[in-house]
Amino acid sequence: PLLSFTHVLVYARSSLAEQTTPTSVAISDSVASVAGISWFDKDLDDSELGGLVTWTPPTQTGLVEMYRVYLAETAAGLRRSAVGDVVVGVNEILLPPETPLRSFTHFVVYTRSLLSEQTTPVAFALEDIYSQVDNVTFDDYDLDVAELGGLLAWSPPADISQVTHYVVYRGVLDGARGCPVRPEEGDDVLEGDDISNISNGSGWLDV
Repeated sequence: PLLSFTHVLVYARSSLAEQTTPTSVAISDSVASVAGISWFDKDLDDSELGGLVTWTPPTQTGLVEMYRVYLAETAAGLRRSAVGDVVVGVNEILLPPETPLRSFTHFVVYTRSLLSEQTTPVAFALEDIYSQVDNVTFDDYDLDVAELGGLLAWSPPADISQVTHYVVYRGVLDGARGCPVRPEEGDDVLEGDDISNISNGSGWLDV
């Protein structure tokens, strides 16, 4: 710790005694912390995270070699898990989708010099965005065997802040894989099974 010290003193010493008058240099305490951390959760599943973390670099970056980003359980960086390192000049890092939330509450960003990593990070409280539609209904008005046609409707999620589109698949029950519904996959998937350009705000689809 710096405490109240103002100078570094260097004494020469012989086998007999230490020099009486030292050479000194004034201490200049370097401070380099990021600011303005920003992140929006683009993984819309419950308890999963994903999205681009950005920040504003320190005013002085001459001694900074890199930035280190972690997920942590406190703003002080306790019980943290590394997201990754980026070099000076890059002020963002992608948190991959489907990253487990676990008990993390913050992103923390440290600067690192050639000597060591910063002790006190800058923190950003994260928010897990969960956006799932509800009240899905479908009435089949195509009366032919093995053919479907009708109106598919749903209620939008409570939080649509990060929703840009709804993606609709035909699916089959798949309890063996621990998933109640599995989208159709493989060569027999027909064009139109993935309808990916239904805009946010729509609550229906004519099938």
